[in-house]
Amino acid sequence: MPYRYNAINGQLDIIQLGGGAGGGINQLDGDSGVGATNATITIAGGTNISTVSAAGSVTVNFSGILPVASGGTGASSLTDGGIILGSGAGAVTVTAQPTNGQLLIGSTGVDPVLATLTGTANEIDVTNGAGSITLTLSDTVDLGDHTSFEVPNGAAPTVNAAGEIAVDTTVTDLTGLFLYHDGTEVLGAVAMPIAQFTSPTDGYVPAYNATNDEFELVANASGGIDVLAGDSGTATGSTVNIVGGEGIDVTAATDTVTVAGEDATDANKGIASFVAADFSVSSGAVSLVDTVVKTVATDSGSATPSSHGFTIAGAGAVSTSGSGDTVTVMVAGITEWVEETTTSRALSVNEGVIGNNAATITMTLPAVASLGDKVRFVQKGAGAVAIAQNAGQTVHFGNSDSTAGAGGSVTSSNQWDSLELVCTTANTDWAVLSSQGSWVIV
Repeated sequence: MPYRYNAINGQLDIIQLGGGAGGGINQLDGDSGVGATNATITIAGGTNISTVSAAGSVTVNFSGILPVASGGTGASSLTDGGIILGSGAGAVTVTAQPTNGQLLIGSTGVDPVLATLTGTANEIDVTNGAGSITLTLSDTVDLGDHTSFEVPNGAAPTVNAAGEIAVDTTVTDLTGLFLYHDGTEVLGAVAMPIAQFTSPTDGYVPAYNATNDEFELVANASGGIDVLAGDSGTATGSTVNIVGGEGIDVTAATDTVTVAGEDATDANKGIASFVAADFSVSSGAVSLVDTVVKTVATDSGSATPSSHGFTIAGAGAVSTSGSGDTVTVMVAGITEWVEETTTSRALSVNEGVIGNNAATITMTLPAVASLGDKVRFVQKGAGAVAIAQNAGQTVHFGNSDSTAGAGGSVTSSNQWDSLELVCTTANTDWAVLSSQGSWVIV
């Protein structure tokens, strides 16, 4: 007789095969409890389960969306490339597909979010790529808003390329020695306890203290200069003397050396002052300006200016006059000839006039004349020359006299007539010294 193990009571039960009229199942157990006992048993679908029967078989299928409680996601579809986020008993949440460099970053109390890392200007640069994130130092690093900065350090660090820096921690007394490579060799910076910088003394220099195993600021033991280079050669020794040359004075007081120029003299070079108006200076060269005359040469001897000036004086029959940059020297009785082309002229003493006009030229005697002053006339043109008089004046032509005053005159008759007059009484009387041609006396 067939038996079946009963998991509930741990015993073997006797079973009857084909007990029903149709030879079907007598009993069907479920996951819990004793199943139905009947010749005909219905298999019905539960939550999210459906059944389909056919001849000799029953098909059990999942139906709808499998909830989280049943081990599903509670979602009908998931974003391609998205990241699944749990939502308790509810359906899962799916993020968007992350872009280059995005990470899932948590946020307290809420779902995490997709975001990219953010760099800091002048410190860290972030470069996002497909499946990659690159972090680099900025080309120019500015850490001014930080309180401290730690450089690479260790025992005997390797510093072997230009620009590399590190701290050698084997120098324990000063908490490391700062090393720098300048492209040629490794250089070390001298460090001192910070207390040495609190109240430094002027003139103190760094020196190594073997007892304390540190550098300290101390007074300059030599108290002088080892080497002093000049424009030519060098001076050596703990004491160097600075001696002034010609025109230079050197004085010293405490920690100051003063080098000053001496005043120039006829026998000594030095610093000279001058009136700017008398000299011009260009590229260190000093020269007299054009208006300053150093020496005036004459036919006999030379004159040297006094107080930047000299006098040109007339003597005897010579008189001088100046205007602008011109000095005029006149000799009494020497005629200066001019040509007159108009029909009238006021004569000057010691003047010679060449008349050149087809009409009559009226020439009036000088109103003021000294004894011996002269005037001369030559008629070049086709017209006549008429010598007019001022009030009180008379022309004496041999034994003939002109009418006294403005009514009197002497007039030429032909071209090329000439006449020379001399003042015989100051301002009033004129006498004919020589004449050429025929003159009409009125």
